[in-house]
Amino acid sequence: LDPGEWLLVADWCGEASEVAERQGDDAEAADLRWTAVAAMEEVRKFVPAGGDVIPESAFWSTRGRTVYQRDPGRFRRRRLEVIRDFYLNDMPWSPS
Repeated sequence: LDPGEWLLVADWCGEASEVAERQGDDAEAADLRWTAVAAMEEVRKFVPAGGDVIPESAFWSTRGRTVYQRDPGRFRRRRLEVIRDFYLNDMPWSPS
């Protein structure tokens, strides 16, 4: 998967976690959020060392390039970190 496709995975899992939470399935919501976090970590691997943004050349799939072209700003290091942290901090359960 290229970074755009990984971001789609994170988006889909984040949205599905909200649905699961509304349905009262906290365990499923948490699993989906953890998957979203893992997908965000995969996206972040494409940011070059010492860089702030994933280069356009990293997007090789049609789907990934489409995601990039819609909003290239989503692939800046700081924005990726903010999204990841949102998924981490918005867990629908609390540790016991």
